[in-house]
Amino acid sequence: MMIKLYCFVHLTVQEYFAALFLKSILETVPVDLPLNELIEITIANSAPRTTGELDMFLRFLIGLSLQSTQDLLQGLIQQTEEHSANIEEIRSSLLDIDLLDCSAERCLNLVHCLTELKDSSLHDSVRKYLKPNCFPESPLSPVECSALADLILMSNTPLDEFNIKKYRPSERGITNLKKISCIFSFSLSHNKLTEKGCETLASLLSFRASHLKDLDLSYNDLQDSGVIALCNALTKPQCGLKTLRLSFCKVTQRGGSSLVSALDSNYCSLKDLDLSFNNLSEEVVKLLNQKKRDTCCSLENVKYGKKSCLKKNNLIYYQFFSHFNIARSIIVLRKQQCFCLFFPLVWTTMKNVGSI
Repeated sequence: MMIKLYCFVHLTVQEYFAALFLKSILETVPVDLPLNELIEITIANSAPRTTGELDMFLRFLIGLSLQSTQDLLQGLIQQTEEHSANIEEIRSSLLDIDLLDCSAERCLNLVHCLTELKDSSLHDSVRKYLKPNCFPESPLSPVECSALADLILMSNTPLDEFNIKKYRPSERGITNLKKISCIFSFSLSHNKLTEKGCETLASLLSFRASHLKDLDLSYNDLQDSGVIALCNALTKPQCGLKTLRLSFCKVTQRGGSSLVSALDSNYCSLKDLDLSFNNLSEEVVKLLNQKKRDTCCSLENVKYGKKSCLKKNNLIYYQFFSHFNIARSIIVLRKQQCFCLFFPLVWTTMKNVGSI
């Protein structure tokens, strides 16, 4: 007797048949476990997982609970009466998931599960924020960031610019937005970004379908460790970044040296680099200038700060002050011929220097 065996390599097909098999078992075997309770158990088991092996299974299981799906599968599964109360219980269970430790992928799967239930409330709640002059009253939660990313991806239209500052997401929220690969320009200045956020951005830059060309990270506490994480992405062939702004990011010689090394890579396509108002060493500045003149290097424009005032036509152009020279700088500012245009004192500890 010949027995036909079928092999489905793709995991999505396997998870679909697993959900279909489980639904059939519940109909034929006397088990006191309603489908909605089984779904709630699956939701609880899938949320904390990091590998996502239950994501599609859960979505298929939810889809099989709908009357519209059962109508399409007549003869394959037993039709059961759809109770709106059960559907509402499943929806409530999805929205009650503790997302504190959930990954970006689990948050996105939650959005897709709600879509299976024909619930567009999450999408609807963030859709309006895609309009230029519409700003959220409070920072978007990680799951709202996932819904926003899903909306943009479904539009399948590249964005010229994405100003993430208007959404005020946390670093976890930024992680959930990393799936948006169709953005050309990304503005994250003044966003309390740290090294962890840079690692997320590095994964976005390394994504093969990324369109990102312009990245503004100015006024963030990245420090050298954050810049080094970005440099790892700049050397990847998938990265096509052309402009990188890192002014006021607390970059020192170590971070600057990493940028110089990244520019040595044949895959680095960076043309414009802004390192204004950072504590770079003269050695790094010299190397960056050499890279700009090197015909084999893509770099065309670079900005960097110095540790002193530059006097030109009786105007003092402030570029960078440390706590070591601020008292001496105030003496310069008191001089009659000084017309200081800009004197920021961010990240500076002032003690006993008197008033200007």
